[in-house]
Amino acid sequence: MMADSVCDGEEGWQFCDNNDYRSRRDKLTVIINLKRGENNKLQEKTVQLQSILCPDEAVCDVEELYYHRKGNRTDFNGYFNLFYIEKWKRYTSIYNLSLDIRLKGYHFLILVHNGKDIRRVELEAGKLKDYRILLPYGKYRDGCFWFALIGENTEKSASIASGSYITDLDSDKVRDIHIGAVICTYKREAYVERNLRQLKERILERPELDVSSRVKLYIIDNGRTLDNCREVQNLAADCAGRIVILPNKNAGGAGGFTRGMIEVLKAKEQEDFTHVLLMDDDAVFEPDAFVRIHGLAATLKEKWKDITIGGAMLREDFPYILYCAGEHWGSGPAVEDERNLDLRSYSQASGEYLTGTGHEKELYSGWWLCCYSLNTVRPDNLPLPEFIHGDDIEYGIRNLENGVLYLNGVSVWHKGFEADFSGSNVYYIRNMFITMSLHQEKHRIRSALKLIWKSLLVRIIRRRYDEAGLVYKGLEDFLRGPAWLYYQDPEKLNNQVRNMVYVLEPVEELRKKLSGEEYRSTVKQIRGYTESYSMGTVSGYWEQRGNRTLALYMSALGASLRGHGKELKVIFPLDFFGSALGSGKRIYYDTRSNKAVLLEWKVTGFLSCLWLSIKSTEKILLHFGAAARAYKRYVHKITTQKAWEEYLKI
Repeated sequence: MMADSVCDGEEGWQFCDNNDYRSRRDKLTVIINLKRGENNKLQEKTVQLQSILCPDEAVCDVEELYYHRKGNRTDFNGYFNLFYIEKWKRYTSIYNLSLDIRLKGYHFLILVHNGKDIRRVELEAGKLKDYRILLPYGKYRDGCFWFALIGENTEKSASIASGSYITDLDSDKVRDIHIGAVICTYKREAYVERNLRQLKERILERPELDVSSRVKLYIIDNGRTLDNCREVQNLAADCAGRIVILPNKNAGGAGGFTRGMIEVLKAKEQEDFTHVLLMDDDAVFEPDAFVRIHGLAATLKEKWKDITIGGAMLREDFPYILYCAGEHWGSGPAVEDERNLDLRSYSQASGEYLTGTGHEKELYSGWWLCCYSLNTVRPDNLPLPEFIHGDDIEYGIRNLENGVLYLNGVSVWHKGFEADFSGSNVYYIRNMFITMSLHQEKHRIRSALKLIWKSLLVRIIRRRYDEAGLVYKGLEDFLRGPAWLYYQDPEKLNNQVRNMVYVLEPVEELRKKLSGEEYRSTVKQIRGYTESYSMGTVSGYWEQRGNRTLALYMSALGASLRGHGKELKVIFPLDFFGSALGSGKRIYYDTRSNKAVLLEWKVTGFLSCLWLSIKSTEKILLHFGAAARAYKRYVHKITTQKAWEEYLKI
C-alpha cells in the first residue's frame, strides 16, 4: 500500500505527511466514529502513550533493550519499544492505536504482532518524512505490537527523528492529568543534577509532549545542602518555577517523600494536581516514564482511575537485568517474583510476568519510582514516620485495594540491594515488625520469632556482634509503640544507631592490623573477586539465599563453633552467609566504597548474641501482641497531614 491511502474497517491504515496531516486525521476521526455508530461531531483528543526510544549514552546504551538487528532489518522489539496490548486493553479506554513516526533512509516499515508480520508499508527513503499508521488494535486481545524497519545501510544514512504510539480518544474520556513529582535527596548533588538535567532536556523543554506542561518537580533536600550547589540551582532557575527545591528536616526517606506529598496536596487546587510521583535520588530514570505515566493515567477506565502506577527496577551494574517489577509481602523481607530476567531477550521482555494482567492487588511498588493518585495520597492517609527501610512497603500494602500496574519503560536503573553491607541499617528490622503488626493477621508471633532468630544467627556466624545489638534495639523500640515512634528525634536516633556498629575503613588502613603476607592476601582476594564478578555471581547469591532454612542456619552456627583456623578470608557482600567457616581472621569488604573491616572471633561477642536471642524470644512472646494492637489502634493518628506538619515542623 502506498503512503496516501485510507481504508475503512478495523484493520484500516493511514499514512500521511506534514502537508495533509490535519485533513487526513480529521477523515480518520470520522471513519472511527461512524464505525462505532456515533455522531461525527464528537470531538476526539490525541494522547501520546509511549515514545519510540533508541539507545542513549546519558541513560542506557544497551542496544538490545530497544531493538534487534538482523541484516538490513531492525525490529523494534526491545523491552522499551514493545506495546503491551493486554495491559492497555484491560486498564484503559483506548479503542484505536497509531504509530506516529518521522523517518529517513528506510524503504519499508513492517508492523508486527508477536513475531508475525501483519503489514508492510512502503516508505520514501530519500527524505525525512512523517508517517501515521493505524494499527489493528481491535483485532488482538493480548501479546505485543512492534514495528520493523528495512533499509540498505541503516547505520550510516537512516534515522528515526521521532516516534510514538498514540491514540485518538473521545475527549470526555481523556482525564486531565497533572503530576507533582517528588525527589527526596540527602547530600547527593551529583545524582540530583544528572536527573534534573535529563528531566529538563527530555521533558520540560519539549512542548510537543503532552506531559511537558503537566508536571512540576519538588526536590526535598533532607541534607539542606542544595542551596550551595550552583549547577542544581541553575537548572531550577532555567525551568522558571517548574522545579522547586525545599530544605527539610532529615526524617529519612519517609519524611522526605511525605513532605513532597504534603506540598503536592497543598498545591492541588492551584496546580490541578491529580497524581504524585515519587522518585529516588540515586536512580537513573528513563525520562519517557513521564510520557508513559501521563498517557496511561489520562486514558484509564473509571474502574482503574486510582490505580497506582509502579516502577520496575533494572540493575545499575547490569542494565539489561530486571531486578523486580513489583514485590509482595512475604511475612518478612520483600519477595520479588521472576528476579533477574534478561530483558535483552525478546521472549523474557514479552513474557506473561511483564505483559499479563489480573494481579493488581498482589504486588506493591517501591518508591524508587511510584505514581499515586491523589485519591490515595490524602491528608488522612500519609506514610508512617519510619525514617528509612520498609516505609514504602507498609504504605504500598496499606493501599493495595486500588491496585498496582506495571508498564514497560516506567522504570529506573538502581543498585542491587543485595550488594549493601547491612551495618547500622539492621536496626530498621523495627519497621518489618510494624508492617507485620498492621498487615499480617495470622502467625505474626511465629514470623517475628523466625525473623529475629535468623537475623541474630547470621550476626553470630559472620562475627558481626555489634549488629546483633542493633537487631535487639530494633525489636525493643518497636515494642515501645506508635507514640514513641512519632515523638522520637529520627535524625538523632539514626546517628546514635550508626555509632553503635563497626566502622568501615579504607583497605589501606588494614596494613596497620595485618602482617605483610596477610595484607597481600587481602588485596589479591579483592582483585580476584572484582575481576570475576558477573551476573553469574549475582544469580548464585539469590539461588543460595532462596534455599536458606532455619536448619541450615543452625548447621552453619555449629560449624562456626567447631574450629577457627589460621587462614585469612575476605568476605564479599554476595558471598554465602556461611562463607569462611573455620577461618581465622575475616575481612568484610564493601565493593562500592572500597572499604573494609577486620572482624575476629570473640567469646564475649558470641555469648552476648546468645543472650540477646533469649531476651528477644521472651519479649516477642510476652509483648509483641500488645504492641501490634497498639499500632493498629493508633496508626491513623500519626499518618495525617496535620501530624506530619507538626513532626516536620513546617
